[in-house]
Amino acid sequence: MHSAAIDKYFQDTKRIVGWVSYFDAAMFLILLNTDQPKNNAGNVLEIGVFEGKSTVLLGQNLTAGDEFHVCDIFDGESDTKNQLEIETSYPGLSREKFEHNMIRILGTLPVIHQCQSKKLKSILGNKLFRFIHIDGSHLYHHVVEDLQYASASVVQDVGIIAVDDYRAQHTIGVAAAVWETIISGDLVPFAITPAKMYLVKPNSTIDLNHLTKNLTHFQINWVEEEFL
Repeated sequence: MHSAAIDKYFQDTKRIVGWVSYFDAAMFLILLNTDQPKNNAGNVLEIGVFEGKSTVLLGQNLTAGDEFHVCDIFDGESDTKNQLEIETSYPGLSREKFEHNMIRILGTLPVIHQCQSKKLKSILGNKLFRFIHIDGSHLYHHVVEDLQYASASVVQDVGIIAVDDYRAQHTIGVAAAVWETIISGDLVPFAITPAKMYLVKPNSTIDLNHLTKNLTHFQINWVEEEFL
C-alpha cells in the first residue's frame, strides 16, 4: 500500500468535481484495506455523492462479497431548507452525471437509492456496513438522522463511520450533530483530518496500529491526543 494508488485515484478523478484531500484518500485506502479479518464482514455505504469523486475511491477498494450502496436525492425533491442548500452548495447535481462518472472509471454502478437518506432504514432494513461515509445534508436535523442510522447500521466491532464537513464555517449543523452523538457516548472519534472525522462504536476493536503504521508509509504525520 503506497502513494502510487492515491496518485492514480486523483488522476482517474481529475475531471470530477468534488472535495477529497490527500489525507482522506489515504485514510479511506488504509481503513478499507485493513488486514483485520472481521472488517471484511459487511458492506459499504455512502450518503451524499454529488458527482462521485469519493464514491470512486470507495468503489476501487471494495472486498469480495461487499455490497456497495449510495444514497442521494440528485434532482429529486427535498424539504424547503434542504432544497435551498442543495441549490447553493451543489449546483448541477445530476444522477446522469454521477452514473456516467461511475461507468467511465469503475465500469459498473453501485446500488443507487435516489431518495432522502431518512428512508434508508425502510429500504435496507437491518443490513450492516463495515464503512459508512456521510457527506449529505449539512442541516442539523438531517445529520442527526444520518448519524442515528449509521450508528445502528455499522458493524459493531470494527465498523467505521466517516463524517465530512465536521468543522467548516458553513456547516455548523454537522458539527453540532457530530459532537452531540460523541458526548452522548453513541460514537467515539478515533481520527480527525482537516475535513473529516472518523468514528466507531464504543468498545470497537479497530486496529489503530495498522492505521498509524500505514499513515507513516504515506508520509503523513499524525499526533495522538486525548480530548474527552
